[in-house]
Amino acid sequence: MKKSPRLFLYGYYGFGNVGDDLLLNTVVTSTLKFVPDARFVVRSLCPVEGVVPSAQIEFVALEQVMSDHRLSKVRRLGRYLRDTWKSLAGCTHLVFGGGTLFHARGNSPVNLALIFMLVVMARLRGLEVYALGVGVAPLSGALPKRLMRGIMARTADFAVRDESSLRHCQALANGAGLRSTADLVFSLPLPAVSRAAVAERRPVVAITLAASDIGNGAQHEHFLRQLALALDLLVKQGWSICFLAFQELDQAGIAVSDTALFKRVQSCVPNLEGTMVRMSANSEEITRLFSAIDVVAGMRFHGHVLAAMQGIPFVGFGRDEKLKDLCSHLSMPFLDMGDLDATDLAATIAGARDAQPDAERVRELSRRSADNFSRIGASLS
Repeated sequence: MKKSPRLFLYGYYGFGNVGDDLLLNTVVTSTLKFVPDARFVVRSLCPVEGVVPSAQIEFVALEQVMSDHRLSKVRRLGRYLRDTWKSLAGCTHLVFGGGTLFHARGNSPVNLALIFMLVVMARLRGLEVYALGVGVAPLSGALPKRLMRGIMARTADFAVRDESSLRHCQALANGAGLRSTADLVFSLPLPAVSRAAVAERRPVVAITLAASDIGNGAQHEHFLRQLALALDLLVKQGWSICFLAFQELDQAGIAVSDTALFKRVQSCVPNLEGTMVRMSANSEEITRLFSAIDVVAGMRFHGHVLAAMQGIPFVGFGRDEKLKDLCSHLSMPFLDMGDLDATDLAATIAGARDAQPDAERVRELSRRSADNFSRIGASLS
């Protein structure tokens, strides 16, 4: 009898980020369509609740090893590589499941070096390596580029989710396995729920911020103040504000809080009204929440993906290439956070209320997202 596949899943799982939880859910559910008895070993910081079916998933807290500052860097690395080698035992595939995993922030090669070592260990163990709907940040410096080439050369399928990632990869190598798909979350089935009529209530704008990108905002006072002033203008024009917190984490010395960042925005303008909601990865809860939202505006990529999937207009702002690409592709506005102006932002949000993401292109992204699994599906079958 053919052995049931066992997949080692690599992503930013268990970091308290709803977007990454959605990616994990999509990888697991899509894989099970090909092989219902597949098993999963998930590299994570913490276990992720609500992944179905949980009985087929084992979470290995490898990131807690790297976050243990009681140990020296050398001992942390040694233990991490040892535990990773053990976790790969018995696995058949290594899967990078969405997210901007491939980066060298601050020109540091550490992240790519760890991924390269993981890929080498996986190949030594006989695993096939797949990257599904991943993001690749711009890389500078000889070593990060060399590491990225080495990773791509050892990957059976390297599917990127956006045009900027494709450009970055093509500048390094035109590998046979490189192709363009779409973000994995576009494959997520969302139940259809009718949206509440705007005439019966105040229009609602949902705001998303990314504490994982800008921390507590201390270095971005102009941006936060202009955002607060824009929201104050909208409230005076009859809008309601809903803050959607995608990430909350305080674990193993890592603290990230979208809610704390929202409160900092509110502190910029006295008595700025707004409701804070912790996002859920549950499809029905997502649809129920978004049914009462008229415009989504912010920094969270997957907030805009979910809006697009439900035909809700959105306004991107920030400094993220993938978000700018998404807005451009679906004919939605994008504003750079570096020179954000309160009056312009408020007018852009109000103007977007009568717009709609390009429906045909959303359907196209859904089809391309499902195509992430075509090659690994053939391997699993």
